[in-house]
Amino acid sequence: MSEEKKSHLKVKNDLLGFQEVLKRIKQLKFSKEVITVIEATGGYQYGVVYFLLEKGFVNVKVINPTIAKSFSRMNNIREAKTDKIDAKLLAELGKIKELPSYTESKDDIKKKQIVTTLDGLKKSLREQKQRRNHFKRQSEVIPCKEILESAAIVIKALEKEIDKLGKLLCSLTKEDNQIVSSISGISEKGAAVISTQLGDISRFRNSKQVTAFAGLDPRTKESGTSVKGKGKISKKGNELLRCALFQSAWYIYMQAVKGKGDKIFVDFVQRLREKKLHYYQILCAVAHKLLGIIFALLKKREKFQENYYFNLRSV
Repeated sequence: MSEEKKSHLKVKNDLLGFQEVLKRIKQLKFSKEVITVIEATGGYQYGVVYFLLEKGFVNVKVINPTIAKSFSRMNNIREAKTDKIDAKLLAELGKIKELPSYTESKDDIKKKQIVTTLDGLKKSLREQKQRRNHFKRQSEVIPCKEILESAAIVIKALEKEIDKLGKLLCSLTKEDNQIVSSISGISEKGAAVISTQLGDISRFRNSKQVTAFAGLDPRTKESGTSVKGKGKISKKGNELLRCALFQSAWYIYMQAVKGKGDKIFVDFVQRLREKKLHYYQILCAVAHKLLGIIFALLKKREKFQENYYFNLRSV
């Protein structure tokens, strides 16, 4: 889309399709500074993103689908949805809004793909164990030796792959892991997931942005004096990051109840328990506080210290 004309092209999501896009850009005589807006689509966007980056385009923008959807509702009252309409709206969004350029490296994406694969393997492992236990309970009535043997082989293979990928992930994120896992209660693998999902920490200007990215920001419903809803977290951010934070928050909470762990969290949990807050409210608060500290540590490239939290406002 330029000031004079608009051009629409539909291509396949492969190398030949990307080359057609490049050919059209050259035909339109756009420079490599042209703004290119791409909607994040669960990993399907990476091919065209890195194709354009490697060809020297400097204004490649990848946007959250939530932003695209909100913009579409504002500018398309009939809610008609076609590829052509979506492409036009993305182009208009790129013209009027200052969008950040894409900064993630291929190594960052590789780490994220390992985390996603690990998550899928762990879900499969839980399903296989549940299925095995189900057959075990009925094996006295219905003989199913072969099924149990098959389940044991599958479970062993899954555990082996999970262990192998976990070690690979830890080796690829060693420097950030040492910073994040310096907080008592965060395991090496948990630190690897957290640092991988956060990616380049410099793209976040403040702790509010990183909180929203994790989906830990409060979702408040209020309108005048008649509509008021209980505050909940939005859960609109990175689910894998949020899960890793909650797992670490749970362990930190359990240790704090026993008076163990870093004093900052022991005192924090004690104050919240004295206020009679619900268990899940305390977990949310611990996860939120934990993320703020991790953000500050990664920004300053420092390991956690007991008195560190009191200096966080200077970040």
